[in-house]
Amino acid sequence: ANVSNTPFRLYKHWVHEGGISTPFIMYYPKGNLKNQINTSVGHIIDIMPTCLDLAKVEYPTDPKIKPLSGMSLISQMYDNNDRTLFWEHEGNMDIRVADKKLVKAHENDSWELYDLSEDRTESKNIAAQNQPLVDSLKSVHAEWMTSIGALDWNIIQEKYKVIKKD
Repeated sequence: ANVSNTPFRLYKHWVHEGGISTPFIMYYPKGNLKNQINTSVGHIIDIMPTCLDLAKVEYPTDPKIKPLSGMSLISQMYDNNDRTLFWEHEGNMDIRVADKKLVKAHENDSWELYDLSEDRTESKNIAAQNQPLVDSLKSVHAEWMTSIGALDWNIIQEKYKVIKKD
């Protein structure tokens, strides 16, 4: 699996670039984007807002319905906004703010920090040299986990007798 994502690190299931980086081809005939490559960062959470934007439909504001987390990729194509994105998948965690990415492969592992503008393949962990940034991003990620009701993966494994993947 690692070979299929070379030169990126790891593969699907993980939140390192090998697991989350995927090219996305979008056809938008009404836009002025023909034959253009855009390196903006998008996320699966952006698909619904993009569809709503293209259909010119408003998302419901009913308090019983969770608000959308993503943003329209149409605006992202024209204005490459630096944004904060979060991941959590089976104890693998990640927060990306602009080109800085804080990630850890397992709930019990240490956090790693990468500057994707200089190290797209996540080969040089710069966490030790940037401890204040690491601490800040860890705090923001923990707040996000609480806000969405994410549960500690270790607790889930124990409670539901989940088979551990290595």
